Amino acid sequence: MSVPTPILIISSSEALQTAVALRDRTNNLITANGFLFHCETWDDFFKSSVRGRNQSFWDLLYIKSQEMKKEKGYVVALWTFDDQAIIREKYCKVARGNVILEYGLFYGALGPDYMFYFTEVNSHPYTPTYIPTDLAGIRYDVIKDSIDINSAADTILNRLLKDSRTRNSGLDSKASALSSDEKNPLIGNILNYNV
Repeated sequence: MSVPTPILIISSSEALQTAVALRDRTNNLITANGFLFHCETWDDFFKSSVRGRNQSFWDLLYIKSQEMKKEKGYVVALWTFDDQAIIREKYCKVARGNVILEYGLFYGALGPDYMFYFTEVNSHPYTPTYIPTDLAGIRYDVIKDSIDINSAADTILNRLLKDSRTRNSGLDSKASALSSDEKNPLIGNILNYNV
């Protein structure tokens, strides 16, 4: 029996509710279409891993990054602008530093093909948002009106299906059949989504 390819969503604690909704929507799409993936949040992993273990947060982060690498899993980051900073004498809204750090650690372990992030469109008209310039060139999606769960879930599955077909992993035969069925409106929408 094949093991589902893991998808891990990382976010700030402020965006956890959004991460949980995205996890649930993604898992519903996975289940409804027979895809061989499983989505969890960082909070799910942390809560299930910390019981009975005397390990630091950094140990758990390292363990998870190695598990994801071994299983060829994917990491999705939700960058919401939860913090404020003064950068080059300008007041900005910024993503949580720990989310960017965790993204970087997973990026180093997994590589760019297994990573992507969603960020909010600048919803603060008088306060610019800031993403570190060292991250220029990393693929990401901007979601209007905070994080649009349905659009984000479609984008996640679209990328994973394209990547999985390329690598011949992560899809069972039913998912392969569905992915080639252009008449299926969900799959057609997912596969035709321009990334």
